[in-house]
Amino acid sequence: MSGIQSLLGAPPEIDYKIVFEQTPGMCLILDPTFRIIAQNLTHARATLSTERSIVGKGLFEVFPDNPDDPYAKGVAAVRESLLKVMKTRRADTMPIIRYDVRPHSGNFQQRYWAITNTPILGEDGFVHWIINRAEDVTGLVQLQRRDQNAEFCREQANRARARASKTIAKEDSEAFASMAADWEALANEIASDPAPGL
Repeated sequence: MSGIQSLLGAPPEIDYKIVFEQTPGMCLILDPTFRIIAQNLTHARATLSTERSIVGKGLFEVFPDNPDDPYAKGVAAVRESLLKVMKTRRADTMPIIRYDVRPHSGNFQQRYWAITNTPILGEDGFVHWIINRAEDVTGLVQLQRRDQNAEFCREQANRARARASKTIAKEDSEAFASMAADWEALANEIASDPAPGL
């Protein structure tokens, strides 16, 4: 034992439950059947599940697809990633996906996530648990879409200006110039509007 350790005594025991609950970043621990074994506080807040107990329940029972979105693919995408982790016994980082969340009571809210699923192997070499780590990237996706919409409007304004310069009839030229001004104004309005939630 070093001199410092003898002065301080034995190192304190680590309460891993508290460490996990306070871990920055959103984490779930799943068993091989995708049942939730643990959820940290950051995950509970971000997924609007602080008011309900989700531990012991199936992941997709607690976080189903939004029934109002006919194109919802969150459950299928996460399930595919988890199955890949089970098969390969390697971490899988998913592309950004839309996976809406629902508060304890109320309607689903649109969310986009960057998710990594990491296996925890037992001594037998098989997956005993999966750490599901997620990052809410909804604000970034909204900013990207805002910028894309503004760029589309600018392209339309440039097309209208080009048509105006090539048009012989004065009325048509003025109409295209007016259209270009409208598209440019819309582009500026979109670009200056901060993304919701930021």
